[in-house]
Amino acid sequence: MKSLSTPLNKSQRREVATLQKMQHFGANYLARGLSMLWRSAPKKTQQAEILALAQRLGVDQNPEFIISDRFTTI
Repeated sequence: MKSLSTPLNKSQRREVATLQKMQHFGANYLARGLSMLWRSAPKKTQQAEILALAQRLGVDQNPEFIISDRFTTI
């Protein structure tokens, strides 16, 4: 996980590593996992890093990638 120069904590980095290993489960799996991490992140910097990762993995527009910012602009 040294490729992420990030404010993510140890637990978050471990979850990201697990999600990256499980990419063969598909985009929905990644989107759900990353959105769970995003919603549980206590810092905005952590949320930004998770969102950037979702964009790099191409799941930020997936319907399963549910983050609360999408609902606050309605």
